[in-house]
Amino acid sequence: SHAMVRRDGVPLFPWEGGTYTEFDIQLIAPDGRKFGGLGTAPFQYQQSAFLPSTTGGLQAPFTAPFSIGAAVVNGSVVIDTIGDATPPVLVRINGPVVQPIIRDELGGQIPLDITLDAGQWLDVDLDARTIKINSTVNRRNLLRGPWITPRPGMALSLDAAVYNPATSMTVFWTDASN
Repeated sequence: SHAMVRRDGVPLFPWEGGTYTEFDIQLIAPDGRKFGGLGTAPFQYQQSAFLPSTTGGLQAPFTAPFSIGAAVVNGSVVIDTIGDATPPVLVRINGPVVQPIIRDELGGQIPLDITLDAGQWLDVDLDARTIKINSTVNRRNLLRGPWITPRPGMALSLDAAVYNPATSMTVFWTDASN
């Protein structure tokens, strides 16, 4: 790992004599991004979505002069941010769910090897690249693919191995600029 740092104050090199000395340098590593909001909450925005579904509709094996419409829920959230920096994004998946997959509009996906019961949740922090189960640090590797890099304007959607109408995803984010 590396970080951009700057020195603060004057370095202290008191000479102890002989071959032994101690030194003291104070370094500051500020986050290069400026975040929006009041700073009272870790995230400025949140939006929820459910698993994608289609209900109703009819497809006949012939062409008819009328149609029977269907209700389609795409189950996606668009990260609308003001700013040009990478926003911090947290995705919370609420169970019940079997092997959830977080997808973006460019074809990226984060497949997760876990089954959550009703009342359980999974926090996937795309900025810190961490995964927590029920807000507890995870000790096993759930990730079965690469990470998605958050970006302004991206659309995230949720998919799963088994459809359950109670499964949902809440996405949290904050405006960021350089």
